[in-house]
Amino acid sequence: MKKVIVFSLVLGAICLLAGCQKENEWKESSETATKTDLANIEEVLITKDNICIKYPKLINLVNSKIEDKWNGIIQEKITSDLDLLTENDVYNLDYEVVSSSEDELSIKMVGSCHYDGATQPFSFIYTYNISLETGDSIRLCDRADVNQLAEKIYNNQGFQIETTIKEKFIDYIYSAFDNEELLAEMLMNFDYSEDNNQPFGYSFYQDGRLHLCIEVPHDLGDFIIIELENS
Repeated sequence: MKKVIVFSLVLGAICLLAGCQKENEWKESSETATKTDLANIEEVLITKDNICIKYPKLINLVNSKIEDKWNGIIQEKITSDLDLLTENDVYNLDYEVVSSSEDELSIKMVGSCHYDGATQPFSFIYTYNISLETGDSIRLCDRADVNQLAEKIYNNQGFQIETTIKEKFIDYIYSAFDNEELLAEMLMNFDYSEDNNQPFGYSFYQDGRLHLCIEVPHDLGDFIIIELENS
């Protein structure tokens, strides 16, 4: 039976998450569920004004070094996001554990932001694919031939996407990339890198299929997720 423990507290300081804020500025609550899988997740909730952030915290991993490493990476990203926000900005972030096994944990982060004064909000997505054996980030280029992927995508083959936007997506690919080689170069730089270079996109593994998260113009939804066949 799943056991859920919920508790709330007012932070005296939130230096770890958002720099040195005034005492009692932020409220943080955490929901912890004991699970049977190896990669247990504790949900952390941060709310203030128009900001609502839910993010995962790894707990009870067999390898505590991997746990500490990725909790630091995830929290650092949250901190950097918070540092960019003002009290009039609207920001929402949530997460989903899309796959969890003895070898790998894949987490999808999806959010939206409307900066004060901006004409419209935008949506975004990023992922973490964590090797529970080595602690390394599993990148798209680690498990797929990006040249073959680029060839298939450029030729409108080997992937599934919502039918209503497929034609516009292909039109965007052709307008953004003059050839398959340039598309392959973008795919080569997908996912979190240990050298902290900004990824050009993200991937995740779910239900036995590899998915790509590709940034697109706002009128197409800001990002599109495609599901690769035979992956």
